[in-house]
Amino acid sequence: MDVAVRPAVTADAAAVAHLEDEARASVVEHRGGRELLDGCAPLDTSGWEDRFAAAGWRILVGTIDDVVVGFAAVHHSGTTATISHLYVTPEAREVGVGEALVEDLLAWAPIVGASALEATALPGDRETKNLFERVGMKARAITVSRRLT
Repeated sequence: MDVAVRPAVTADAAAVAHLEDEARASVVEHRGGRELLDGCAPLDTSGWEDRFAAAGWRILVGTIDDVVVGFAAVHHSGTTATISHLYVTPEAREVGVGEALVEDLLAWAPIVGASALEATALPGDRETKNLFERVGMKARAITVSRRLT
């Protein structure tokens, strides 16, 4: 089994759009997931193609034996790079795809002038929290909320 990470290309746009749909469906299962998605519409294939070429963005795909099984999207602004998307399909987890995606971003961020790489893990999403901790990321804030309507 060959796990690899590479920059996304136009031919990956449909796979990334499909993975984003899977990710959105899974995130609502966690506390705070619906709020995280509020006002954040999914991108279709052409939207991802545009994002691949947009300044300040790095979009990666994770593959097993050349099949796209995960992706990451990070935006760089100022001294911070923020992971907006990180998802590996459930059937491909626990073999290093997620770690490889984040390790690539950790290496890339200082090259573009970022002094920090940030991401969000929702309450109860232990898999994501554990992944971030395995690559040396630590929680620095906890956001709390109460729905008023």
